[in-house]
Amino acid sequence: EKRIIRAKARALKEAAKVVVDYRPVMSAIITDYLFRCPSWHYAQQLSELRIRNFDDHHNVYVYRFGQPTHIPGYKECWGKACHSAEIPYVFQSMDILRSNYSTYGPYAQKEAPSAPEYPYSEIMAAYRGAFQASTSTTSSSSSSR
Repeated sequence: EKRIIRAKARALKEAAKVVVDYRPVMSAIITDYLFRCPSWHYAQQLSELRIRNFDDHHNVYVYRFGQPTHIPGYKECWGKACHSAEIPYVFQSMDILRSNYSTYGPYAQKEAPSAPEYPYSEIMAAYRGAFQASTSTTSSSSSSR
């Protein structure tokens, strides 16, 4: 029995040598656990509540931001969509991001958001505006006193 356990332990030790850095895997698991799963669960609950209440006026929407980013000072997020990375895109603040990071010197200027990221910010803002316009409801009811 001890021999089997030792053999399994050696096999696990050898298998562990294949992957040196588990941080990307753990990051994905933790991100899903903290952000994605609760958000989708909450949206599902709201949607079910809307159906139970026969509410045809308030739809539930969820989005997942997946645009690879290049946020200065956070090389571990380069080429990924880290938490809150969509904020400069949503609010068209890429210029603010660039100017703030450019004050840290040549290192940050070199890493500041590049031109390819700007058009995506414009597109995302246009989509957000169109989405808001298409989902907004206007109240046409009047009350008499």
